[in-house]
Amino acid sequence: VDKHELDTLDKFEVIGGSSQPGYSRTCPLLFHRPAVSYLESLQLMVDADVLVVLDAPAELNVFFPSKLSDYIGSGRKILGITPTGSSQRIIEELGGEVANPLQPEDIANSIHRIFTSCRSNSLKAPVSIASKYSVEEVVKSFDGLLGKLR
Repeated sequence: VDKHELDTLDKFEVIGGSSQPGYSRTCPLLFHRPAVSYLESLQLMVDADVLVVLDAPAELNVFFPSKLSDYIGSGRKILGITPTGSSQRIIEELGGEVANPLQPEDIANSIHRIFTSCRSNSLKAPVSIASKYSVEEVVKSFDGLLGKLR
């Protein structure tokens, strides 16, 4: 990401996890917001340009972070800094960007691509893919798995 692109950004906002809200002294584009209620977090997700999933480095990520469910429901583009696994697969299905947390160049390239997608105004995730993760579809899939156990 070049300096000109960074100058056009409003801010990266991190919500929760900081005892000192406000802009970072070391990175003026990074804004820390105190924790908010769940309902307010859902509104902030819908209002965001891009949502970020950060997973710990691993050979294979077998976890599905609960916030990813909320992100899917928001209909916004998702940037995943996550190893190969469930989060990566789902984010890619939704048309988001994914980078390996152990590869800084990969992260920078993914951020660049997601910024480009923001500029072209193609922020919405495909609804048809997101519907695969609706309660009804997940229950059908789970029921099918249980049927195989009988």
